[in-house]
Amino acid sequence: MKLRLRTVLAVFLVCILVVPVFAYSAWQPEESSTDNLGELVLELRSAYELAAENRAGSPDFLQDLEDLVERFEALLPSRGLISNSFYQPGASSDHAVGDVVFAMRYAPSASFKSDDPAISNNDQLPAFVQVNAPFWISETEVTYELWRDVYEWAIHEARGARQYRFQNPGRRGKTGREDLSDQQPATAMNWRDAMVWCNALTEYYNAANGTSLACAYTHQGQVVRDSTHANWTVCDAVLADESATGFRLPTNAQWQLAARYIDGTSWLPGDHVSGDTSGPSWSADGRRSEAFGDYAWYWSNSGRTTQAVGRRLPNALGVYDMSGNVLEWCFDWIDPQSVALGRIYRGGYYGNVEGEMFVGSVNAGSPDYFNWMVGFRFVKGL
Repeated sequence: MKLRLRTVLAVFLVCILVVPVFAYSAWQPEESSTDNLGELVLELRSAYELAAENRAGSPDFLQDLEDLVERFEALLPSRGLISNSFYQPGASSDHAVGDVVFAMRYAPSASFKSDDPAISNNDQLPAFVQVNAPFWISETEVTYELWRDVYEWAIHEARGARQYRFQNPGRRGKTGREDLSDQQPATAMNWRDAMVWCNALTEYYNAANGTSLACAYTHQGQVVRDSTHANWTVCDAVLADESATGFRLPTNAQWQLAARYIDGTSWLPGDHVSGDTSGPSWSADGRRSEAFGDYAWYWSNSGRTTQAVGRRLPNALGVYDMSGNVLEWCFDWIDPQSVALGRIYRGGYYGNVEGEMFVGSVNAGSPDYFNWMVGFRFVKGL
């Protein structure tokens, strides 16, 4: 994030230094900070002129310019120039580990009312979604190709003291048949497996790309690399470092934002499937969308089995299969005061009928629960 911020600032400052100050009348900060910004513009122009004369050879000049940059850093986020407008909602970014390439989509921060409690008939669910920071979310559910590549890297003895252990090896789609596409969703991993796998993806990504992303899931300061039953107390007590830059499971709020996003002002009602704004997938009075099957694999169009990811229409952020195909693990407990009720999974799956496909439907399972109708996707901070 720091590198990206400095890059944005560099472009921004170049614009300031080559355009007369009066040209900035079209872009004004809040009235209370106009004088501060104007003074900084003038100081930066003076600093530029000094650099042109002295070729920036003075340590004092460099320090002064650094101070000015820091003051700009303090002002720009409040103007929304960095946090939510550097990328457009739905912007795509490609990543790779080994020979596997995966895409992620940009989701902005936002807040909105949620009808989860009414749709799921559960007053304990939040009625308001608050996501304070933008994030990237995987364009598709985790494919078996990506799952297996990360899994094999993680459990290899070459990892030494950082070798991973998983309770379940995962499965290719519903049946696990070898003749199926490796673009089938990975299934049959429990919540602990999915959580630990996100740490493995982070470390594998670092090794493959020379990056230093921080793992999101730790316990007592140690990266969690073991999802076996023997380590269940550690997994269930794991802390999610919100500032970590690595890959992680989406929170319930992040999942909702990505699934319900329409334009940042309007949000999809809970009785729809993700991406379909034309109407509910089912209603008691017979009103329903005729197009929702274009966005989701469900009972009537899936052949009662999983399908390769990304074959239905995407939602407004360019994200596929947030409704249907397989259910998806989220990070949160469904009731933090009663963890026995389990971790959240949502989104519907290939065997659901119309009335079970609601984007506002929330379910939960024990962290050790696994099934071929459950998979996951991941997110990443900026």
